[in-house]
Amino acid sequence: MNAFRGVQPAIVALLCSGCVSAALPGGGAELPAEVARFTSLMNAHRASIGCPSLEWDERIAMVAQSHSEDMVTRRFRTHDDPEGRSPGDRLDGAGIVWSAWAENIAWDLPTGDAVLNSWLGSPEHAANLENCSFTNHGVGLHREHWTHVFVRR
Repeated sequence: MNAFRGVQPAIVALLCSGCVSAALPGGGAELPAEVARFTSLMNAHRASIGCPSLEWDERIAMVAQSHSEDMVTRRFRTHDDPEGRSPGDRLDGAGIVWSAWAENIAWDLPTGDAVLNSWLGSPEHAANLENCSFTNHGVGLHREHWTHVFVRR
């Protein structure tokens, strides 16, 4: 799903996961190994098509992580939670300023390589990954449920 302020959100397809601990390049928070691998591969892909790397944002990652955990806990697999809150609503609730956002979700994919390949094989997901206007992102992973949130400030 993606949204731009003042424009009707577009619905995108869904799909997800694994873990260990690795540091994010350039310091920063400890990430599950598969999240760190996904982030590295995703930014390499963006570079190969002429897009800048997405900057990791711990607050966006916390929004993504919470959504992955919520999907597992309450057994749903959608961008909007059971109360109808969208990714934009969750970003707003966390006090994150944005001018545009998008979200990819996935499940039952064991590695960062697998989720990236799956998303690149889906036109809707690939459009989010390859949107050069996004500047920041965060990834959540919980029990094979992935959430990738993109933001343009």
